[in-house]
Amino acid sequence: WKQCYDKLRRWTAEHGDTLPRPTSANNEAAWLAMWVRNQARVIHKGKLSRDQFAMLAKLPGMAERLERWSTPIRYASWEERCAQLRRWATANGGALPAVSSPHKEVASLAHWINNQLTSFRKGKLTHNRLALLTEVPGMRDRIEKWKVLDRPPEAA
Repeated sequence: WKQCYDKLRRWTAEHGDTLPRPTSANNEAAWLAMWVRNQARVIHKGKLSRDQFAMLAKLPGMAERLERWSTPIRYASWEERCAQLRRWATANGGALPAVSSPHKEVASLAHWINNQLTSFRKGKLTHNRLALLTEVPGMRDRIEKWKVLDRPPEAA
């Protein structure tokens, strides 16, 4: 670990205090970038020592990454996400969020809606959840479209 760290420390010092990129044409830079990414896995497994963490934190750009990697991911419950969608749709005049939104949280809500469509098509969206979704501005029409799309074609 120390040898890799030392290589990374030297590399950042030689390259203007920037971290290497995995897409670099330089093989050493690409390898070091992958080593940096692997440290996230090491942290999630609880296998990075405090000393190693402190050493990495001293490198340019690493303190922010380490903080992000160390923050546990909290998944919102279905009801919390539905409430977030309701607030967003209400604040936006009944419009629904777009996957193409440049705003991460808005795009995330749009992906969540798509996941509800998948659950609906698989018959896994409960009646209670479907009822809650229809109360969200703009979702009643969307759900009606889902129902139309899922109807088998009429026999000729």
